[in-house]
Amino acid sequence: MKCPNCHAPIFENDRFCGECGTDVSAVTMQPADTAEKQVHTNTVGQSQPKKSSNAGSFFTTVLTFLKNSFLKPGSMIGSGKIYAPQVTSATVGMAALIVSLLFFIMSRSFAGPYTEIPISFLISVFFTLAVIIAIFFGITMLMNVLLLKTKISWQQILHDFSVSTTVVLGLYTIAILFSAITLVEIGVLFWVIGSLLFITAPIYIFLRYAGNNKVKFDSYYSLVIYFLINAIVYYIIVRIAVAQSLSELESLFMM
Repeated sequence: MKCPNCHAPIFENDRFCGECGTDVSAVTMQPADTAEKQVHTNTVGQSQPKKSSNAGSFFTTVLTFLKNSFLKPGSMIGSGKIYAPQVTSATVGMAALIVSLLFFIMSRSFAGPYTEIPISFLISVFFTLAVIIAIFFGITMLMNVLLLKTKISWQQILHDFSVSTTVVLGLYTIAILFSAITLVEIGVLFWVIGSLLFITAPIYIFLRYAGNNKVKFDSYYSLVIYFLINAIVYYIIVRIAVAQSLSELESLFMM
C-alpha cells in the first residue's frame, strides 16, 4: 500500500504516514484489495495535485501533531509511529513564533510609557528561543549517541524532542497570557513549570530509550553526564545573556 498524499510505502494498521504524517487509517484499515483500489483511485485523481490542497493537508497534519502532543505526549515519545521531520519542525517553529510574538507584544505594552521597543526585539527573541531549542536538541542527540549502544534515528529523536518542546512552548504561551492580564504569579508558575520540563526533556527521552536499549554507562552516571553538559551549556548561555543585556541597557540609557 502507498500513502495517497506522498505515495510513500505504508503498512497494514498504520494510522499515519511515516514520511508526511498524513492520516492513512482510512486506507490501511480496509481489506487489502479495497485499499489497493482506493490508493490507485487516489493516485489517478491526484495526478495533477494542487498546491493549495497540499498546503491544507500539511497544515492539518501539523494541527494533528500539535493536538496529540498536548493530549498524549507520553504515548507519542518513544512510539514507533513518528511524524515527518518537516511536520515536527514546522510545529515547533510555529509555536516558537507565537511565543515570541506574544512576549514582544506584552513587553511593548509594559514598556510603552517609558521607552519604545523596536521590532528588532521580536527577531532577537525568536532567534534566541530558536538557538536555545537547537542547543537542547543537540544535547538530546549527544546523550543518545554517546550513551546508547543501539543507534536511534535522528528522525525519532527529533519527533520525540518536538513533542516535549511543543508542550513547553504551550506552557510559555499560557504564562505570557496570564501575565498580560496582570495575573503575574500564575504566569510565573506556568513559566517555571515549562522551564523545568524543558530542562528535563532530554534526560526523560534518553531514559525512555534506555528502557529498550543497553546503555554504555550506569544510569546514575548518565544523569551525572547530562547535568554536567547542562551546567556547561547554561554557563555559556548566562554569560552571553548577561553581556547582551548590559549592551541593551547601555544603548537604552544612551538614547
